[in-house]
Amino acid sequence: MIEINLLPDDLKLKAQRSQPSPLDNIVYILPLVLFVVIVAHLYLGLVFISRSHVMGGLERRWKALEPQRQEVLGMKNEFNAGSSDANIVQGYLAGRVLLAPKLNKLSLDLQPGIWFNSVIFGRSSLLVKASIVSLKMDEMDLINAFVVNLKNDKDFNADFS
Repeated sequence: MIEINLLPDDLKLKAQRSQPSPLDNIVYILPLVLFVVIVAHLYLGLVFISRSHVMGGLERRWKALEPQRQEVLGMKNEFNAGSSDANIVQGYLAGRVLLAPKLNKLSLDLQPGIWFNSVIFGRSSLLVKASIVSLKMDEMDLINAFVVNLKNDKDFNADFS
């Protein structure tokens, strides 16, 4: 049977439009996501291939330079051995006591009437054996003045305990 609606257009019932469901959009989004994933894989694959090619070239260059590297390592080891010997010698030179300035200070501070019988230098000590003659009988004052002068001299005492 045929139905005819003779009502004017403004009074006619309008068919309700159904709203699109989220599943309808998946049809459009899924191919787009798949396309992006495929393009990303292709790009990363090409990058990997190019990087591996560059790395292979660098490895070949590294192998070609291996004899020079061994030579440089040998020279470096020789230098380090010589450098450690030089450091040991520098340590000995830094720890040494220069005797000439010390003997000069002893002679400059020497009081009249005192003379040395022996002067013995140890690693950090000084032993002086001396004789004293004084007509005024003030031998102890002469010794004390001599010792005080040596103790007050910081350059002289720097190396002795």
